[in-house]
Amino acid sequence: MRSKKLSTLMIYEILQDHGAVTIEQGIPILMKYEPKPDPVELERKYWADKFRRVMRKKRDSAGIRDAFSDEHGTYHNVPTTKDRIALREINLQIDVKRDGLIKASKKIQLRQAELAGQIALQFESTAVNKE
Repeated sequence: MRSKKLSTLMIYEILQDHGAVTIEQGIPILMKYEPKPDPVELERKYWADKFRRVMRKKRDSAGIRDAFSDEHGTYHNVPTTKDRIALREINLQIDVKRDGLIKASKKIQLRQAELAGQIALQFESTAVNKE
């Protein structure tokens, strides 16, 4: 079994068994089974992440985000760009993220209702006995 797969399974097992997993629990597992990162690539990723954080903070006077990246990593200033294709790509990305967040929110709300005793759910699949 690949070490990456093993580390992922071990982390997921902790999550399943305890209902939560911390970064402090996951890092030693990853350090043991994953290849050591290249320092030059780590530095490049650090600066790329920093750049993305700067771009995500670009807001208009109402506090609404202005800068979004297309699928190629180019950031566009929505109020001034004339690139219709980029705007379509960005809008599609936002739609997909919104749909995923709505589904996650519904799952959380169901779990909250279950914990409050309002409903009973079973998230795990059950086997059907055939005779």
